Amino acid sequence: MKSPPIADARTPDHVAQISAEDLEARLAEAHAAGYEAGLVDAEAALADAIATLAAALDRAGERLDRSVGELVALDAGAVVELGAALAEWFLGARVLEDPDTIVHAIERVLQEHADHDPLEIHVAPELVDHLTRRFATTVQRVRADATLGPVDFVVRTAGPTIAARWSDAVEHARLALLDSTP
Repeated sequence: MKSPPIADARTPDHVAQISAEDLEARLAEAHAAGYEAGLVDAEAALADAIATLAAALDRAGERLDRSVGELVALDAGAVVELGAALAEWFLGARVLEDPDTIVHAIERVLQEHADHDPLEIHVAPELVDHLTRRFATTVQRVRADATLGPVDFVVRTAGPTIAARWSDAVEHARLALLDSTP
């Protein structure tokens, strides 16, 4: 049995003819439509985020050509690979704002090879001044190398030539993670 229409002195005539059941049904439809619209909006926001990530990775020389569904379905190895590429891109962008990031990486390499006197450090041209000041007492020369990206460096020592690139270290870590992923 349908309830009587809802009406009071403030209710417009067309609304007054709606029963409580009709109102409930319309509210449920509106809620469902709103939920679906929310899902569509969320999917669009996710697609925008993926497009932004793809653009960032393109700038770093990486290619991301996956749909939303493919990205969600990535296996653990692909997630590690994507994470490593994103981390390298992000850190590369951050190095130019805070060159101390690459200083710490170089210091780690120098500590690992403490028995060999470092002769030269080759870095991206925009990092030369900062690293020259930082390593003035421990390294004979800091040289610009336009072929190096902001997260890459090469350390040459008096002993055997030791070339170290931070991107190689990132790649080594990525491969180790892939090997340990079931």
